[in-house]
Amino acid sequence: MDAKIVKSSGLEIILSNERFITKDIVVSPIEIKRDVADVERRAGAVNELIKHGTRSIQLQLMFIAKDHSDFEILQDRAFDLFTDLEPYYLYKAIPTKQSTMYEFELPGKDWGKELDFKPSEVAFLQGKRYLVIYSDMSIIEQKGLTGLFTVELETYLLPYGESAATLKELKLWDINKWEWNQGLTWDEDLQYKFTTNDFTVKNLGNVKVDPRESELKITIKATASTYLEIKNVSTGEIFRFNGALSASDTVVLNGIYSYKNGVNAILNTNKKLLTLAPGNNEDLTLRHVE
Repeated sequence: MDAKIVKSSGLEIILSNERFITKDIVVSPIEIKRDVADVERRAGAVNELIKHGTRSIQLQLMFIAKDHSDFEILQDRAFDLFTDLEPYYLYKAIPTKQSTMYEFELPGKDWGKELDFKPSEVAFLQGKRYLVIYSDMSIIEQKGLTGLFTVELETYLLPYGESAATLKELKLWDINKWEWNQGLTWDEDLQYKFTTNDFTVKNLGNVKVDPRESELKITIKATASTYLEIKNVSTGEIFRFNGALSASDTVVLNGIYSYKNGVNAILNTNKKLLTLAPGNNEDLTLRHVE
């Protein structure tokens, strides 16, 4: 097992290259947060709000120093690496060999120096990553020249694992950003550019894409004399732009903002947002009066 940290600058740090051995990576379930209210003369309580909170990820690590001076160097490197205040992406690597990484220490055997497989015999799950931030770190327990410690991380912004690739990189398998079981099949012809007024958009994830939280950009080029409207039948949501549009105009929904030709146009809309439910969002309809 191994782990990789990718900083916001793009710097990649593989823990095994820093001489840290990843014993385990424990990903917890997502915290469920509820706001409840008691109702007079009624048993139980009513959920006023229920949502996903954060998710904790624990790194169980160790290192083996060459001598006591080297132990101090590795300990300081651990403090420097894992107590960073900036969020970063965490990637997990799994063994490609069907065996355990660690064995019990036997008489005459120096535990930890002989691994059942080398770090090169692991595969990084490049298609799945977590945006995390430092939460806590245990005291490094010293056993001879071996250091044992745990790093507690917490998801930053959203608690979900995310794909490293975007829809612009669909089916480019050689970019090393996709994994099997991501909802993507080679034979399926996925489209995200349409020239008809009725179409289907597939959300490959298992979480709703909400522009209040996630990246969602919709670009529209159409002509209209009075208004333009998009309805997602799967969610029941309707976005409406009020006003005339010519062939040279472009309407962009970027997150929670709406633009016409690069100028904020929120006052010309119904101030509603479109989301994408998991799976197929069928019967999306573009209506406009020419």
